[in-house]
Amino acid sequence: MTAAVAIDLWLWSLDCAPDEASRRSAVLTEAERARANRFVHDRDRVCFISGRWRLRGILAGIVGCSPEALALQAGPNGKPELAEGPMFNLSHAAGLAALVVTQEAGVLLGVDIEGARQVDPGLDAYAFAPEERAALQALDPARRQAGFFLGWTRKEAVVKATGEGLRANLSGFAVTLDPDQPRLLRFDGQNPADWRLHDFRPGADLAGAIACHTGGREIAVTRRA
Repeated sequence: MTAAVAIDLWLWSLDCAPDEASRRSAVLTEAERARANRFVHDRDRVCFISGRWRLRGILAGIVGCSPEALALQAGPNGKPELAEGPMFNLSHAAGLAALVVTQEAGVLLGVDIEGARQVDPGLDAYAFAPEERAALQALDPARRQAGFFLGWTRKEAVVKATGEGLRANLSGFAVTLDPDQPRLLRFDGQNPADWRLHDFRPGADLAGAIACHTGGREIAVTRRA
């Protein structure tokens, strides 16, 4: 039996006092600090700094260097990566960050977390493929908001894994909305069986999902402190 792809998941709060954010920014690069300073709102600036600070600390511990020496670079689609690995992806929402890391070479990895909120009318038409919209409408009205965010996090994790982001054709693939069976139903130009999805609950009123292109191997997710 082929071994599962091991994925580590970290969750942490992005909130901190301004003086602590200033201290944490010391491990960021000049470009990262400049990016942080472009945020209009202080909370967004602090969240960005706290996200990169912890990201650098975790990855530096894995590769064996100091956080400030970690050589992050932009991939073909602008997705941060490390030339020699490991593969990783970061997401944040509602003052919380989620980081996934795998030492497996050649896989695509993405994570997304979302806070439950009122869904704008018509958002499902933009975000969902026809079969996903049909599945959403088939849900009991009381479960539709939860079903929407379940599907939305799964789809966002997939496009973050591919690195396409806002350029992705969201109708070009479809995921299940079943809380007990996270999987890809269709992926134009790809075999959906090559992907694995995994749901997690980062906190109250938050949904989280991990997507990994494994070539058909299962995944094993471990929560880290």
